[in-house]
Amino acid sequence: MAALICLSFTSCRDDAELPGRGPVVHPEIETAGTYTGNWTRVDLSTNEEVVVPGTITLTASDRAYVSQINVNSPGIDLDRTAMCNVSAFSNGYWFYNTDPNTDIKGQFKGTISLQGEIDIYFQNSFKEGRKTITYTYSFTGVKAGN
Repeated sequence: MAALICLSFTSCRDDAELPGRGPVVHPEIETAGTYTGNWTRVDLSTNEEVVVPGTITLTASDRAYVSQINVNSPGIDLDRTAMCNVSAFSNGYWFYNTDPNTDIKGQFKGTISLQGEIDIYFQNSFKEGRKTITYTYSFTGVKAGN
């Protein structure tokens, strides 16, 4: 009797449409370009902050979801390149590399909005004599042509 009641509420017809998969996304291609803005470097031992202009350039690789990133600012002697993973999310894209042994010399992560606004953050430490110096680097900018 219970089975008969349950079956009476089921439908043989699919009333609801299945959602589409949406468009195919190639974030490594969609985010490629040069972004201009300002780099901020902070010396964590002295809290000295330096703000200088610079760029980030993302170049699509031949692998899906992978780009080459170049971070550059002559004002703070910064010119480093590494590979990064790039993924889409609802408000834009995010990119990262968790390998601390890249040319950027540390793990990094960043986001790019749908409007082309980019940010990134990473930290580097190095020895100068017996003293360890740690800098944090952050960048905010926009894609050239936006």
